[in-house]
Amino acid sequence: MSEKGFTLIEMIITISIIGILAGVAIPVLVTITDDAHQANMDGVEGNLNSSIILNASEQYMTNGEFIYPNENEVTIANMIEGGSIDNWKDLGGGIWQYEPTGGTLAYSQTGGGKSYNITKIYSDDSG
Repeated sequence: MSEKGFTLIEMIITISIIGILAGVAIPVLVTITDDAHQANMDGVEGNLNSSIILNASEQYMTNGEFIYPNENEVTIANMIEGGSIDNWKDLGGGIWQYEPTGGTLAYSQTGGGKSYNITKIYSDDSG
């Protein structure tokens, strides 16, 4: 009489392999969320740079010189034409907070409007 089924050793080996795969995959999956949050901040920083340079270019075409906007003129609403950026809170004075992590972007005009600086601080409230 032939019985069909798995032996105990086959079951133990299978469970061990699944455990090893889970042990490798879980840490990778946890960092994916952090990477996505950082990518969001990087994207918004790039968008901010582009909008500031576009604004200064318009000033050049109008007034003949590059003048970067001051901190109160740069808002989330005007970084994306006619809209806003989800998960971002405008703290005023050129500072924005990324609500899922608490990270911030800070814009400051320097040199009397001749240059600017963007400071990006990654933060992770998950612990």
